[in-house]
Amino acid sequence: MMDLYEQIDRKRTCLYLVTVPALTAAIGAVVAAWLCRAGVIWAGLWSAGVLCALYVYGQRVALPLCLTRRLYARLLTEPSETIKGVVLGWKKEKNTLSGVMMRVLVLDTGETVRGEPAPREVNVPAVLLPEIPTGETVRIIAREGVVLSLFPCSRCRVQPQGGRYAVSPLVLGGLILLCTMGWGGGYALYEQAHRTTTVAVAVCTPAYRQESERNIVVWFEKNDLPRPAFSYTNTLDNETVYQYLATYGALDAECLLLPEGVFSNVFDGDVPALPTDTMPDGDTLRFVCNADGQPVALVLYDPQDEDYSARFRALIDWVAVPREERYLLALAPQGREKAESVLSGLTNWLLLSSFSEG
Repeated sequence: MMDLYEQIDRKRTCLYLVTVPALTAAIGAVVAAWLCRAGVIWAGLWSAGVLCALYVYGQRVALPLCLTRRLYARLLTEPSETIKGVVLGWKKEKNTLSGVMMRVLVLDTGETVRGEPAPREVNVPAVLLPEIPTGETVRIIAREGVVLSLFPCSRCRVQPQGGRYAVSPLVLGGLILLCTMGWGGGYALYEQAHRTTTVAVAVCTPAYRQESERNIVVWFEKNDLPRPAFSYTNTLDNETVYQYLATYGALDAECLLLPEGVFSNVFDGDVPALPTDTMPDGDTLRFVCNADGQPVALVLYDPQDEDYSARFRALIDWVAVPREERYLLALAPQGREKAESVLSGLTNWLLLSSFSEG
């Protein structure tokens, strides 16, 4: 007696043994793409490919097997009947019973209606393909018209794609859209969270040393301070610098390093006041004040006072400053609390570095 339920159960177990490691590997690949900081577009397409493959696999393999097993598990509690007859063959058309695709086996059980043979039809899940030749006399145990066991049956192949469900292009498109939007949204959230730990610093200079910038960033990280993210003009051309400050400097940056003439022409003191109480050596430093007498910029270089400029000698080793006018450090119009920490930290680093070099 060939028990079809056992065939399905064994195949489902094999399915889990293959699916679980494959799914784990797929998830691991997506996570690895993120940890390796792969491009967002590439990671989104990769994730979409994985989900689409899992959807197609589910529709063609996993879902037909699982639904068939669930149907069999329910039928085991129902009354059964034994049917004997001669196999006449399979009907070409398939039907659906309880959401499971069925193939119809036609039997000659000897029953007649008005003297005419009345073949009996029984359902066999389409994921199963028992090998029973036409003309063979078989004995079948069925519940609700679904075959559970049959004899004789030399072999029964489990072919999940025989009961596969349609793959919807709309679902595939939805998965691709979901992944691209999900990765894009996730990246945006990551960037937003990342920006909360960094402070954009606009630096007006024709040249700078990357080694000094790295030293600054390392010092900030060691002291557990918000990390400055520097952006340089790489020119002192007035038109270019003014455009840079009117866009990036006024809208995105939170700290400014720039010549005094540029500062006066672009911002005219319309920037937040400096936190002099939290700045190192605040009582001995020089500031540029606004019309209300509030300090709005720290003087880092003064061509008229070499001794004062020597206190920030590390500045000259970091960026090129104009020798004929003062060079300032200030908060940008968008400067917030973290920007004040970066401004105080930059002042401290410049003082400490100059002192250690001296």
